[in-house]
Amino acid sequence: MIDMGITDTSALIDLEAAWTDGIRPDPLPYLFRMICIHAVIRWFRNPEGYQSEMAGEYQYQRGGASTLGKPTLTREEKQQIARHLGRDGITSVAAGADYDLCERSQIVPAFRSRTYWG
Repeated sequence: MIDMGITDTSALIDLEAAWTDGIRPDPLPYLFRMICIHAVIRWFRNPEGYQSEMAGEYQYQRGGASTLGKPTLTREEKQQIARHLGRDGITSVAAGADYDLCERSQIVPAFRSRTYWG
């Protein structure tokens, strides 16, 4: 059961990482091994993903994210993978070749008559 969980979680991490050219680095960075271990332990301890709450004498249980009986990655783990690979959602957009970045009038149309340097 643990071997299957490790295999499934490794496949999830590979899918989330979207390795360049589809090749997983060898050795795998520690962060990815740590995420895999945590996901498998979480799944092994609670394979059906049950969560329980109790208020006085009222109690109920419901399935969580792992109700299908398989390991899953949390949102935080997916964010850690993205940050490690340099895909944290913050990007810069390159200006086209026809723009002179020193010429403010080309960047902001409202300043066509003057620039900061002219």
